Amino acid sequence: GVDAQRSLYRMQPLLRTYLRADLERVAPARASGLHARAAAWWGARDDPVQALAHVTAAGDQPLIVTLLDRFALRFVVAGAHQLVRRALDQVASAEQSRDPWLELCSTLCHLEAGELPEAEAALDRAERHRPAKPTPDLDVLYAAARSFHSWQCGRPRVGGAAGSERSLLTGEPAAVALAGVVAALDQLTNPQERAAGRQGIADTLRLAEAQGFHYVSVQCRTLEAVYAALDGDYRSMRRASNAALASAAANGWLGSVWVCAAHAMLANAALQRAEPAEAGKHAAQGLRIAGDG
Repeated sequence: GVDAQRSLYRMQPLLRTYLRADLERVAPARASGLHARAAAWWGARDDPVQALAHVTAAGDQPLIVTLLDRFALRFVVAGAHQLVRRALDQVASAEQSRDPWLELCSTLCHLEAGELPEAEAALDRAERHRPAKPTPDLDVLYAAARSFHSWQCGRPRVGGAAGSERSLLTGEPAAVALAGVVAALDQLTNPQERAAGRQGIADTLRLAEAQGFHYVSVQCRTLEAVYAALDGDYRSMRRASNAALASAAANGWLGSVWVCAAHAMLANAALQRAEPAEAGKHAAQGLRIAGDG
């Protein structure tokens, strides 16, 4: 056991991979059943990311839909885009197109990969099936998809659109964190709201670090760098960008669009220090990420 209660166990990765592959070869039905049991175990321990991984491995489409509908915000703030994409691949396209939760998850996954046409198509489908009275959590997911899409397409929204949404959310930390990112992003476009935006980033970053929302931490650090650039504070811009890259590297998100933006900030900072080689390195890394999308 690797925890105090001896309820978690760790196996050498190569051996685990071999045993899983052998089980799935000789007894696929049993393997699927064990994945379902593991998903229930993780779900009971409030870990929807691990639960979704096992449900996806089991190929249980109804439960995949249930988990994505129920925990979409948790998956977003956890940076579990690749896992969500694998899960969505197992959902029938007809069912996905009718479910705004699934289409918004698809939108954010495509945006994370820099796939703008696919993101726009998914967002359009989500808009067509928007309920008359969406829940506050669904409202935040819509706001995030719209805001991230508009920025990546070069059409930022007019500032402050998400500020009121954030102030109304006092329950689910994932919703508050994501709404905080949206508010800070939208407030960039209005110089009169930038002070509020900087404070919002600081508040959201504290929440993200307290809750373990490391992906939101990357977003906040990148936004912190952009705000610093607008203020001409290149030292803070460099510090925040490096912090974003360090967190992304630790969690396997070096291909994220947010990392691309952090590299752009570091290239700018290098130019301000008259270091063209360093600027070129970061520009090349950012362009490589954008090209992969």
